[in-house]
This record gives sequence, C-alpha cells and structure tokens, in this order.
Amino acid sequence: MPILGKQAEGRTNAEKANILANHFKNTSSNDNCTKTFLENKKQKSPDIIAAISDPGSNTSDLNIPFTLTEYRRALKQKKSTSPGNTWGTNKKHLLKLYRVLIRSIIDYGSQVYDSASDNALHALERIQYKALRVALGATKNTPTVSLLAEAGEQPLQLRRNTLTLKYWARTQGHGTQFPPNKLITQAKHTTFKKTKQHKPPYNHKIHSLLSEHNLNNIKITQFHTNPTPPWKLVAPKTSTDILHSTDKKENPIAAKNIALSIIHDKYKNRIQIYTDGSKNQTTDRVGLGIYAPELGIELSIRVTDKCSVYTSELIAIGLALRIVDETKPPGGAVILTDSLSSLQSIESGHSTRITEIHSITNTLQSLHTQNIHTTIEYIPAHVDIPGNDMADSLAKKALDNQTILCNTTYSKEEVYSMIKKSVDKSWADTWLQVGR
Repeated sequence: MPILGKQAEGRTNAEKANILANHFKNTSSNDNCTKTFLENKKQKSPDIIAAISDPGSNTSDLNIPFTLTEYRRALKQKKSTSPGNTWGTNKKHLLKLYRVLIRSIIDYGSQVYDSASDNALHALERIQYKALRVALGATKNTPTVSLLAEAGEQPLQLRRNTLTLKYWARTQGHGTQFPPNKLITQAKHTTFKKTKQHKPPYNHKIHSLLSEHNLNNIKITQFHTNPTPPWKLVAPKTSTDILHSTDKKENPIAAKNIALSIIHDKYKNRIQIYTDGSKNQTTDRVGLGIYAPELGIELSIRVTDKCSVYTSELIAIGLALRIVDETKPPGGAVILTDSLSSLQSIESGHSTRITEIHSITNTLQSLHTQNIHTTIEYIPAHVDIPGNDMADSLAKKALDNQTILCNTTYSKEEVYSMIKKSVDKSWADTWLQVGR
C-alpha cells in the first residue's frame, strides 16, 4: 500500500499526517472525515496528491513497512476533547485498522514461525502492545492483560495456537497422504529435544495442542466427490412455498393455516414424514427426531456429541429418505423440515456437510428412477403444526438417550467452534489467575 517512504523527508509531522490521512480516505470505505479535515486536505500542495495517487513506475519506496509512528500520526489515537478540535477517529475504527494493517501481517505464517525463539516472539508482542495502546489511547504503564481484555484481543501465543489448530482442522480433510498430515503422523514416532533456541515445529507441537484442547479423538470429514456424475443427477425437488406466503413472526397463526393448507392440498395422497434436530448447548448432546404418522414411525436418535443442529437436520432428512426407499409408497412422499439452511444446501449442492448432501441427492436419484415422487418441503417451526411439534419433541427426547446411535465425523467448521470455545476458556482462566 502507498505510504510515506521518501515523501517523509523534510516534512513536518502535520504534513506527514495529512499525506497518510489522504491515503486512508481514498482507500477505506469508512466515512470518518469531518468538514474541518476535508478543508485541511484542500490546502495540500498538488505534487503531494499526485505522488500518492500516481506513484509512477518507481514503486520501491512504497514497499517500506507501515510503522506504528505513522499509524499514530495518521489516526491521532482517538478524537480529541480539546475545544474546537474535531479530527481523529474512535476506538472501534482504530481497532479495525489494527486488525487489518498489523494483526494480519503478524498472523501470516504464524504456524511456521511459532517455533522461533522467545526473544523473537516477544518482539511481536511489543508491536501488538504498542498498537493497541495507540488504538485505545492507553498510558504506557497499562498492564498488558488489561489492554488485551479491553481490546478484545487474544494474547499472540493463544492466537497462534488457534490458527495452528484451525490449519490442522483444514488439512485433515485431505487425508493422511497430504504432506503436512504425513509429517504429523511421522512425528508421533519421534521425539524433539526442546531448548531455549529450538522449539518444537508444527508437526510436533500439534500433538501437544490437540491434547491440551481435548481434540485427540476428533475425526474430520474427508473431502470427496460424489460417485454419481453430476450430469446423471436429477435436480432434487424442494419447495419453499410456505416461506414466501407469509411471515411467521408477524402472523404465526396465518403461517400455521397456510402450512396446513399446503400440506393437505398439495400432498394429499403422499405419506408425510416430519424431521427435526436439537442440541443441548450445555451438555453438547445432539439428537434428531423423525415422525411419519401414516407409517406409525416415531424415531428418537442421539447423534455424535458436539455436532451442529444443521448436521442433525441433514442426517434426519437422509434417514427419512431411506424410509421412503424401503417402504416405497405408491403415492410418493413429502419430507417436511423446518431447517431452511438444509433445504438451501440440498438445492445448491454446496455444504460444509457434503457427505450428507451426496447421500441425500443419491437417494433422491434412486427414488426418481423408481418413479417414487418425493419432495422436500419447508415448514415454519414453532407455529403449532402437530407433525412438526411431534418431530421436535422426539429430537429433544433423543438428548436423554444414553447411547449414541448415529456416529458421524465433524466438519471443519464444527471443529473451529470447538477450538474457539476451548481457547476462549484458556484465555478466561489466564485472566482469572491474574486477578488472584
């Protein structure tokens, strides 16, 4: 990005600040400039404006690192309370600039350089401390833990741990032969001697991080393509007629009546299968419910703990389709779900749970070849639709089951959520220890 470079030579601090402020105004989407600031911009000489807007072919001066001094001069910490002084910006925008301009650079490659010496890593911590002090307008003697808490920023070591674990979660989906995963496997059978100058590299450190955050037994869904070629797949039949008919928040009674009317008129001769998913946020237990009144089926199935409700909803739809495939109703079937995100994923074919999507589309394809008409219909939740309420009750009942009947792997997004929860707990524990 264009910054001062040689343009700083022979200029006052005020001129330097104006040059940088002009650049931020031209490259940022936020609108923080006051009328006074805009008037000051007009007083700058044309050659400075030209140097910023059109640096020409010689761009060597534009690659000089953005410094905290320039950051401070351009943004003036935060809005001054002095009479008649209206320029500057607030804490929210300063922190946003810190995250975009400084933290992003610190984050880059952190999984690799985390094995650097403590002295090298402390240099980065000083940069973070100074940047946050500028953003918050804090004094030099402000404790680091207080500064980080006020800014909502993790200590850099915790942030590096988070990014390292997320990288591990992303790469696990590529299988054991993916180069980083092969190194991790090899590191299990070797030891690394830690010294002050030599810390464990990524493939060794990841094992201790997984143990620390209880992620050792986590299995992540592998990337794979649908075995059925896309040109042989028939587009799944889905419907959101009820969603576009009325707003359940504004008129839940009307939403209920329209839903019951569509179910009765549109699917009068089809068997109806209601599905739902549920999760206890305290115990992390997950369950699903399936209710098919015409078939006399009521299922309460507990799913792998810590999965998302979205996952349980997709699994429930997949199981409902298998019921249709086994019973082969002559009039066809309709799967009724209150999970709009699941329906949209089935329509688009894109999802964080691509295994479940492939299973659903392949079953729908099989039903189509058997001439068993099957539609997945969206219905609003919690508007007293008897079948939906029954499926919801069955899903909640599944949370009390002592046995997990449906084991599944995790998507990387679900693992991200686990990582965030565990790292946030570590951060909170550190804060409590300091408080003591």
